[in-house]
Amino acid sequence: MNTPNLHLQAFHSPVPSYQLALEEQQAILDIQHSVLEMVAKNRPEQEVFSKLCSMAEALLPNSVSSIMMKQEQGCMDVLCAPSVPMEGQEKLNGLIPGPTGGSCGNAVYRNEQVFVVDALNDERCGDTREVFQEFGLCACWSTPVRDVEGRSIGSFALSSFEIREPREFHKQLLAVGAYIIGIILQRSYQQQQLEFMAYNDPLTGLSNRTSLFLQIEQAINGAEEADASFALLFLDLDRFKNLNDTFGHPVGDKVLTIIANRLKNQLQEMALLSRVGGDEFVILVKDADKAEQIALSIISTLAQPLSYQTHEFQIDGSIGIAMFPQDGKDAETLLKNADSAMYHAKKSGDDFCFYEPIFGQKAKQAFIIENDLHRALNQNEFQLFYQTQVDAQSRRVIGVEALIRWFSPDRGMISPADFIPIAEQTGLIIPIGEWVVDTALKATAGLVEKLGSDFILSINISGAQLVAEHLDRLLELIDASGFPNEQIELEITETFLVQEAELSANQLEKIRASGVRLAIDDFGIGYSSLAYLKRFNVNTLKIDRMLINDITLDTDDLAITKAVIAMGHSLGLKVVAEGVETNPQADILKDLQCDTLQGFCFSKPVSVKDILSQ
Repeated sequence: MNTPNLHLQAFHSPVPSYQLALEEQQAILDIQHSVLEMVAKNRPEQEVFSKLCSMAEALLPNSVSSIMMKQEQGCMDVLCAPSVPMEGQEKLNGLIPGPTGGSCGNAVYRNEQVFVVDALNDERCGDTREVFQEFGLCACWSTPVRDVEGRSIGSFALSSFEIREPREFHKQLLAVGAYIIGIILQRSYQQQQLEFMAYNDPLTGLSNRTSLFLQIEQAINGAEEADASFALLFLDLDRFKNLNDTFGHPVGDKVLTIIANRLKNQLQEMALLSRVGGDEFVILVKDADKAEQIALSIISTLAQPLSYQTHEFQIDGSIGIAMFPQDGKDAETLLKNADSAMYHAKKSGDDFCFYEPIFGQKAKQAFIIENDLHRALNQNEFQLFYQTQVDAQSRRVIGVEALIRWFSPDRGMISPADFIPIAEQTGLIIPIGEWVVDTALKATAGLVEKLGSDFILSINISGAQLVAEHLDRLLELIDASGFPNEQIELEITETFLVQEAELSANQLEKIRASGVRLAIDDFGIGYSSLAYLKRFNVNTLKIDRMLINDITLDTDDLAITKAVIAMGHSLGLKVVAEGVETNPQADILKDLQCDTLQGFCFSKPVSVKDILSQ
């Protein structure tokens, strides 16, 4: 005899459980069972709600039942009212929850059950009285429908054609019904969320990879029927990992969201935008002729500075473009080829690039190199050689630059130009860079003893090594070596410093504070700027070898080199010329008062043993 009450209590009804007659308890249990069985069978939501309303009406003769839901804008609309004429439903739509919003509006407004016995004379029904008069309704009893947080999101009501008060049975009927509605709506919401997450990126709300493949397949079918073409644009944000590593993922996520919104607003109906990776986006352009135009507009959008909190970011990107059908006849091939074109654009420094078959061969080669790099690191296939740096006036050796070489047992010597970019893309540059620093410090200790305090050991480091934890590890290696910090010079490319100004300034200051020297490598062909030189507080400028190559023939190169040397000296910096191949070049640089020279004119890269024997 107690089982029905126990069952109702387990339902956590929002009103007290009163002792009901057995037939009343059974009636509520019948509704509960019937409705939840329909839910379990995945019946349509509207069908379930209609069944609930009809069963409730059957338990209160001369009544109609309704479910109203609060909309995003705050008003209430009828969700289900099978016995209410459509005209009546339309007049109830837009009801504002509040003190005069009738029984339903008050229930949602107060988040509690509201029982109006005489709607035509109740001041709480000012906004609904006209509708009630028109359709002959007299009483209305409402219970709020709540979400999982207990907030009112709608109402479940019984409206009667006669003035009447509810019995405890009707109160529990409405409470249980409203609770069931809340469960169904929450289930529906969760299903919608699951469906959304299955096809959309949770951070930006854009289509994800799964959705993108479906869109590409649809585009392929449409293009084949119309004998047309479309384009895939693969966008990768340049050096975004450095932003995440420096400022943290919450800042990175916010920046990604801002970028996604900018691109979405810019593209609108012209193309379909998807996010397929951390900082990777794909744009499906159904009109292939507009691919280049859209690529240029994306680059232009990215060029606009982006501010968040106290930081200002300049986020650039590289775009690869693949065309259907010439660059692939299925989604996977098109995406792979657009990705290959993007990497070619990134490597060549172009904003965007159309796919060419040779890119696929290069991508395959890069994949092989990436796999072999792991083995090379574990099996000591790397070696360091050292190119001497000499005083421009006396030609005396005053330093060396450590240069890495990879000797593969399968392919022989592999150029750093072929494997360093791949190491940077895959993160292998971190362990490789640490190996270079550790090995160079140990190997050149004898040169410090021979050449004294004038000797400088120069080591190239990647921008990836400036990230906080990696830089700390680097400085720990230096401290543990016993090598004089002031005789170590770390080289960073000029391009990286300028492009990552916001990210690198603090890290470079940490290097300077340790006593280690800083040099800007490849200076003079990128963004030569007094402002950046002053900001980064470096010790040395290394003039790019491209300027030195034709210094004896090209008056422009000579003028630029002269200006760089003068600029460096005016800031108290040492100036090093790289790639000095001939004595005439060396003589000109000496006359220009360049401090240090480096190149084959003096020595090819050799072992420390060879330098010590000189």
